[in-house]
Amino acid sequence: MPLNYSSKILASFFLILLGALIMLILHYFQNTPAPPSGEYYYSKFLRLNFTWIAISLYTITGFTIGYYFQLNCFIVGISLIGIFPITSIIESTIYPGSHNLIPFEFAVFFIYGLPAIIAAFAGKWLFEKSYKRKLP
Repeated sequence: MPLNYSSKILASFFLILLGALIMLILHYFQNTPAPPSGEYYYSKFLRLNFTWIAISLYTITGFTIGYYFQLNCFIVGISLIGIFPITSIIESTIYPGSHNLIPFEFAVFFIYGLPAIIAAFAGKWLFEKSYKRKLP
């Protein structure tokens, strides 16, 4: 079922929140130590919790969203890891001089999102193949 423009924006916000929720839940299940307080606290918090488990959950979520909602694969992947660039921008605003290599950080965040992008593409592709088989 194709979504209209406002539904895609709402889905993107939902996926950003879902990605943040995944990171928060993983913090409690993995028992990762809290980073020292300071200007990079939230960035380090996210980076410490971005483990293979997080990558696996993002991949499963990307596949599920791609299969059931057929959203653009890049929107799914970028939205799921959207908490990373948002955190970098907020920290660089609060602490001037921190995150002075934001374009390179965004490139790394895009790499973080690649498994979810690929999985969303695979889910969308699998849905289209199964849908074509159901047609008479």
